[in-house]
Amino acid sequence: MADLTEARRDARRRRSAHDETARLAKHLYAEKEALFTFLTHDGVDATNWRAEQAIRPAVVNRKVWGGNRTWREAATQARMMSLIHTAPSRTST
Repeated sequence: MADLTEARRDARRRRSAHDETARLAKHLYAEKEALFTFLTHDGVDATNWRAEQAIRPAVVNRKVWGGNRTWREAATQARMMSLIHTAPSRTST
């Protein structure tokens, strides 16, 4: 992990001739604590596969029914799918 941290510092010190590259480097530096969390914390996945699988039913539903015709419909569907898929995983205390 120390090697990665040092490599990030070195990359940050170097200047880029391209604005987009510099903007990306700045963003990566700002997010440095979150980028490699999976290396330092057990149980944190390295990919977003679980998240993509969690939203798959909503994506299939949207494709089958022709999508949302308004932003209000999209927001309603997002809330409903969130509720439907998170409610079973919640534990009552």
